[in-house]
Amino acid sequence: MRAAIYIRVSSEEQVDNWSLGAQLERCQEFADSNGWDVVKVYEDAGFSAKSDQRPALQQLLRDAESGKFEALIIYKLDRLSRRQGHMALIVERLVAAGVRLTSATEHLPWENILQRDLIIGVHGLIAQIDNQNRAMETTKGKAARARAGYWNGSLSFGYTTVKLFKKHGYADWQNGQITETAYNTYLEQIAEVFKRFKHLTEDDAIPDPINSGGLVLAFEYYSQGGVSDRDVGNLLNA
Repeated sequence: MRAAIYIRVSSEEQVDNWSLGAQLERCQEFADSNGWDVVKVYEDAGFSAKSDQRPALQQLLRDAESGKFEALIIYKLDRLSRRQGHMALIVERLVAAGVRLTSATEHLPWENILQRDLIIGVHGLIAQIDNQNRAMETTKGKAARARAGYWNGSLSFGYTTVKLFKKHGYADWQNGQITETAYNTYLEQIAEVFKRFKHLTEDDAIPDPINSGGLVLAFEYYSQGGVSDRDVGNLLNA
């Protein structure tokens, strides 16, 4: 039987060291144990399963409807989708194309339609509830950080942390182009910033010793009124 493999990790899962390679290896073992020939591997790296508009997934569905394979192997059902409605639509297209959906780690009785649909429906609902719960917990966490005076996401231009500054060094802020002489001219400024905020931890945000002046300039210029974002950008570039 001609088979295809679909593997996926989201950006968050990449951070948590989810492995596309491990998924692929397990799916390939499943194919080998069934004597199936894997004709193509579809991979969506850094795409959330909350959306079904993933490049590899959409290509997979088109290829399935073109008859390029007869079975689809996934590591787990939540790799396919974490929304019950999307899961149902994907499975419906695979069924209409005559493609058998199989999971390398979960029992999926494809020939028994009632059991198959029940298992897929339950797994889809559980994945959706888990996804919604994660979203709520993330929102609560972000709100708590904001109330505590911390930032969410990447630090804005003009800010850094002592830990980041120590980790990357001054050269990174100048794209590796700074000379030792130029670096030394900023030593006093850097020392003053660290002294001023010595009561904070290494993870707290502090003004960047190098470009915080640009942030202040941008605010002062914009506060004059009648100034656009583009005007501010042109000023900073100049």
